[in-house]
Amino acid sequence: YGDALSGIVGLRTRGQATNSTASLGAGLAAFSADVGVPVTPTLTVRAAGNRFDLQPVLDVNGATRAFSPAPHGRDASGSVAWNYANGAELKVFAIDQNTQLGIGMDDPAFSGTYAHAIQGQHAVANWRHVIGAFSPQLAVPRSRHVRDEAYGAFQLSSDLVERQFFGQVDWQAAGDLVVRAGGEF
Repeated sequence: YGDALSGIVGLRTRGQATNSTASLGAGLAAFSADVGVPVTPTLTVRAAGNRFDLQPVLDVNGATRAFSPAPHGRDASGSVAWNYANGAELKVFAIDQNTQLGIGMDDPAFSGTYAHAIQGQHAVANWRHVIGAFSPQLAVPRSRHVRDEAYGAFQLSSDLVERQFFGQVDWQAAGDLVVRAGGEF
């Protein structure tokens, strides 16, 4: 959330499901599954997962470089959407992702493996409501990004956590005139 200077991603998660859904996907290097269930007419729960491993593709097609390990990773996500009143909802979404790879390097300064691992967790809770001509909304996201890289004597690790709070109220003043006020930190 935010304006052009804040650089925060605004996630718009899926809302209420009318029917239960499920899907599975599989390929040479990946597998995925997702499910969405309307628990009640106003409450939906969703979950999804993906896993990929490039090693089978490299085995079939060959590679010009040695990977150890081959690029691989996974992600898992879940969400809950509750429409507790007409024009009002509470949504929570979370995702956990990781990716790793190692690639053989051979140059005059170093011969070995460049290792790269990245992990991210992101969650956001969104609330919106309509009270007459007023439409308040709140969003509370949290993100964590962990990155590890190794290349010979070069070791770089970072662990970045970001938290934010966003609030806004729209007022339908008259006809098509909407007055909006809000803030974030």
